[in-house]
Amino acid sequence: MKKLFALVASLTVLGACEVAQVNEYKPIPLSSSLYAKAQAAVKKDLLDPESANFKDPYAAQFTASRGEATKSGVIVCGYVNAKNRMGGYVGYTPYGVIFQNGKVVSKDVSDSTIYDCQKVGYNPS
Repeated sequence: MKKLFALVASLTVLGACEVAQVNEYKPIPLSSSLYAKAQAAVKKDLLDPESANFKDPYAAQFTASRGEATKSGVIVCGYVNAKNRMGGYVGYTPYGVIFQNGKVVSKDVSDSTIYDCQKVGYNPS
């Protein structure tokens, strides 16, 4: 997976040889507006966005680095379930959306996203 997918995307211009590493994180309350922005970002990649069901949301502020470059932002993690081309639900899949200065800079919906979310303290029950 893209080690902390958002940060790698954010730091791509700074060199492709090193992997981004989370230096620190702090869970934060997830506001309804930030959650809505994260859901909208995830829905853009779904075949049937209106069928999306979200669960187990989590938000954290983080600082991560790669080499000398350091970035900070907010990550929203959770699970989404939506219909596929055949009209059936595919099952809950982890998602993560990274925000910097209130704007989406990266998002990922895949099983491997859970590992990046766990790096910032996400531990759904």
